[in-house]
Amino acid sequence: MGSPLSSPAHRVPHASRMGTHPAKGSEAEYSAEIARLLTPPGMKAEVKVVYQTMDALHAACPDSAGDWYFTGDYPTPGGYKVLRKALANYLSKNSERSY
Repeated sequence: MGSPLSSPAHRVPHASRMGTHPAKGSEAEYSAEIARLLTPPGMKAEVKVVYQTMDALHAACPDSAGDWYFTGDYPTPGGYKVLRKALANYLSKNSERSY
């Protein structure tokens, strides 16, 4: 059996690499849609999500280069290797470390 990553469904490029983002909208629209998707049917409590932009994250943490976790802009080829291994482990229900 081939690797779980050999499926075309797992070869979708990150939105930041595609030149366009899948959706254009305001932070408020993103927050409302994420909250809608995360709210279970029949839930009476109001769910609110605060969507933070990358610019706001950079302003909040000016000395951190850790935005790769959110943007997909991994700093090294080794970062991509670990990412692929982590995804393969997850899809295979394998709990071993990816690095």
